[in-house]
Amino acid sequence: MKVHSRPERNVNIHTVSALSIEEVHAREGERVPIRIEAHMNNSAGIFQVQETLDKKIKGSPIEDYVEVVALTMPDEPRMDQRIANQLVIMEGKFKPKD
Repeated sequence: MKVHSRPERNVNIHTVSALSIEEVHAREGERVPIRIEAHMNNSAGIFQVQETLDKKIKGSPIEDYVEVVALTMPDEPRMDQRIANQLVIMEGKFKPKD
């Protein structure tokens, strides 16, 4: 699913992170049945994934069945310094994955 948003007049971490999410996919998981991938054009998107998606899954009945992965999109012009290329929620925290 492609995600497109128009910038709001106020620029803050919420708008920057929301605009950083390009696509979200649900696939078969590697460690658990469901893998949700958030493809970001900017590392700031991790805030959106952590503050919205992770909070909805954490503590819910599906927590043990869903893997959330946030990825910066490859082959994009580097307009920002990539802090992390891929993060996975493990033990309740986002951790870099090699």
